Amino acid sequence: MNDIQKALFEIYLEFDRVCQQLNIKYFAIGGTALGAKRHSGFIPWDDDMDFGMLRSDYNRFLKEAPSIIKKDYFVQTHDSDYYWFSPIMKIRSNNTTAIEHIYANLNLHQGLWIDIFPIDRVPNSKISLFFQSIFQYMCLRRFAVIESRKKTFKRVLIDILMVILMPSKRWTYKFMNRITTKYNGKAKYGYSAIPMFSMPKKNSIYPISLTDNIVRVPFEDGTMPVFSSIEDYLKIKYGDWEKIPPLESRKGGHTISHLDLSTPYYDFHGIKGGIHYDKK
Repeated sequence: MNDIQKALFEIYLEFDRVCQQLNIKYFAIGGTALGAKRHSGFIPWDDDMDFGMLRSDYNRFLKEAPSIIKKDYFVQTHDSDYYWFSPIMKIRSNNTTAIEHIYANLNLHQGLWIDIFPIDRVPNSKISLFFQSIFQYMCLRRFAVIESRKKTFKRVLIDILMVILMPSKRWTYKFMNRITTKYNGKAKYGYSAIPMFSMPKKNSIYPISLTDNIVRVPFEDGTMPVFSSIEDYLKIKYGDWEKIPPLESRKGGHTISHLDLSTPYYDFHGIKGGIHYDKK
């Protein structure tokens, strides 16, 4: 493991401890699941960790985990960090700085993180799925994650329209959660919230039955829960998942403008807005 991966793994171990204490089921997804199966650890060039939880477990984690997680870590959602409007939860390290380029000007927790995705069901109808995705994308256009990007004339016009249609970000956040969870218990497919950032693709939607059976497999110096039918998931997600990509494609998925694994994010003077309210 490189230094970033070691720091990520420390966050993961605390996340895993809390989940086991609360008896909450979770599982690796995306590149983390691929690394667990193909490398028994991190993909050598990976720089993040992704996990999924069924929505019911996700909600219980949000309710119960903050009171038992160690003080060195922070459970980040919109409810705990007002300017974080993403539909996913992050577990952040309070003792590090990892500022993504798109969030550089936002006054929010900027420690190194792992991502936790709520697993919801999507409609069986392609038409319903299309309209659900349109509403989700409109909500995201309203949030700070979009506002922090480089502006173009087209984006400015769209952003103005979104402000007119949805003047309250708080209301928009609640509305997005309603439409995202609308089909839970009513459809046979699930997804990892990734389609909310773009139109759904076949490789991001999979049978919810995959979440029924979870097993722990070796991962670096420990173990990690994955789907027992991990090959089925990886085939949907990546196709020929066993094939190692060419050298030019081996890169992490995040653009980090500043990284310091030994300095708390609130001590980094380049953060606009100063100290986050979690400093104590």
